Amino acid sequence: MKIITPRRKESTTQYYLDFKHSDADEPSFSFPCDANGELLPGQEECLLENYEKCKHGYPDILPLGVQMFTNSWIEPAVGLCNCGREVKLNDDYCGACKCECGQWYNIMGQALLPPDQWEEPIESDY
Repeated sequence: MKIITPRRKESTTQYYLDFKHSDADEPSFSFPCDANGELLPGQEECLLENYEKCKHGYPDILPLGVQMFTNSWIEPAVGLCNCGREVKLNDDYCGACKCECGQWYNIMGQALLPPDQWEEPIESDY
């Protein structure tokens, strides 16, 4: 198998303007915003109404400021099977995946026998 797209780490960052009730430990209201605390465009009217109430000191509401959340994940490699099809090298079954032609591969792109021919019994979490 030839790897045509290597495995890579991806991430996104999102920002929220948070407020909380004075007696709460965690945020009570979160509004999607940019890094400067400006609300993102296209928000629903009810969200904008709640934001205005929070911003103007709705009873016992305290601002927490802009909070940043980063989500990261691994995009699996993509390889070219001997049959010519592209295969996303996911961990679909015990660290392996199968091409539409029936050939199995590990997440590194090495060809494998089908699971029913593996020597040790495999217990999958799936």
